[in-house]
Amino acid sequence: MSLPNLHEPGDSNAQNESQFGASERSEKQLGLRALLLRPLIVMHQDPETFRLLVRHRLWLTEWFASWLGWRLKIDPRAGVARLFKIPARVNSSHPASLPGKAPLSRRRYVFLCLLLSILDREHNQTTLQILAEQLELITRGMKEIDAFDSTTGPERRAFVDALRWLLENAVLVLRDGDADRYIQSRDGNALFDINHSLIASLLSSALPPVLAGMPEMLSQENYAETEEGRKLKARHSVLRRLVDEPVLYYEELTPEQWEWLDHARGTVYRLLESDIGLQVERRKEGLLPADPTGHLTDTPFPEGGSTIKHAALLLAERISKAAKSDGSPIAHAQISLWMDGLLKRFGKSCGWSQEYTISSEGSKRLVTEALDILWAFNLVRPIDGGCWQALPAIARYAPQEPERRQSKRTRQEELF
Repeated sequence: MSLPNLHEPGDSNAQNESQFGASERSEKQLGLRALLLRPLIVMHQDPETFRLLVRHRLWLTEWFASWLGWRLKIDPRAGVARLFKIPARVNSSHPASLPGKAPLSRRRYVFLCLLLSILDREHNQTTLQILAEQLELITRGMKEIDAFDSTTGPERRAFVDALRWLLENAVLVLRDGDADRYIQSRDGNALFDINHSLIASLLSSALPPVLAGMPEMLSQENYAETEEGRKLKARHSVLRRLVDEPVLYYEELTPEQWEWLDHARGTVYRLLESDIGLQVERRKEGLLPADPTGHLTDTPFPEGGSTIKHAALLLAERISKAAKSDGSPIAHAQISLWMDGLLKRFGKSCGWSQEYTISSEGSKRLVTEALDILWAFNLVRPIDGGCWQALPAIARYAPQEPERRQSKRTRQEELF
C-alpha cells in the first residue's frame, strides 16, 4: 500500500483537478494542521473542525500512522478526536501551560495528575469543594508529596490552575459557580460535569504506565531489528522532529536518521510544504519549517507585550554576539550579569513586570524563564557545568550591520 499524500502520484488528472478535488485536499491540510496544533479536539468546543476530521478520518489516521508513527483516534459518538503524539526525544522544554499563562509548575503538575485520579473515581458530576477535600486527603497520606494546604493563597491558586487546565481541555465542564472565587476565599465553590471518555485519552505514551515501570520507559517504542525496521524508526523520528520542533540540526541526527533524510529530501519537502502548508528553510546546519500564516504555533516568538519574551530576545542578541566571536559555552553567571544590565536599561522604560524588577530573586527567575524560551526554540542548549551552548539558529537574532549587496550563492551559505 502506498503511503498517503495529498497529491496522489497515480492520478493522471492531477494537473487538471476539479474544484471538488482541490477542496478535499484543502480540508485534509486543515485537518493535519488542526491536529498538529491541538492533539485533543472536542466537538462542542470546535464543531466545524471536528466535522472535518470525521469526514477525513480514514485518510488522516493512515497519514499520521505511516509518516509519524502516531495513533489517531476519532470517536464521532463521544465527540472526541485525539492524536497520541510520541515525541522524537523527551525533554522539559515544552511543558503544559494555560493560554496566556506561564508553564505549569511542578506543584501544578502534581495536582493535575492527582485530580485526574480522583475524577476517575467520581460519578458524572462533582464540586470544587469535594475535589479540594479529596486532594487534601490523598496528599496527606503520601510521603513524597507535601499535603495540599487549602488555607494558603498560593496553594489554592495552584489547585485552581490545575482545574483550569482540565476545563480548557474539556475534561471538566463548568455547570455552575465560579472556580476563581476559591483563590480569594476557601468558601468559593463550583459544580462540574466530568467527561470520563476524555480522562482515559489524556495520557499519550508508547507503553501503558503499568507496563513501563519507570517514567523514562513511557516513550520507549519497539521497532523490528531489521533494515526495514531501522528505516521506519529513522523516518518517524526525523519527521516528528520536523513537525514538533522549531529547528532540526543535522549534527544532532544519528547516522541512520541522516541517511534516511538525505535520501528522502524530496518526500520530506513535499510532506511539509504541500500536505501541511509549511515553508522549509534549508540551511547548511539543518532545516527550519516555518508556518507563513503564524497559526501553527503554540508559542510565538518574538512577541510584544511579554516581559519574558522581550528579555529573551535581548538576551539572544548578547548570546549570538558572544557565540560569533568565541563559540565556546557561556556560563550561567555571565548570562545573569547580562540580564542585570538589561533590567537596568529596559526594565523601567519598557514597563517590565515588577515581579522581575523589584528584587534579586525576580531577576534570577527572569534569567531562568528567558533561557527556557530560547531552549524551547532550539536557540540554546543546556550543557554540563551550568553552561549554555548557543545553537546556529540564534545567529538570526544577532545585531546586524547595514547589509551589503551579496551574491545569491553567498546568501544561501550563511548561517541561520
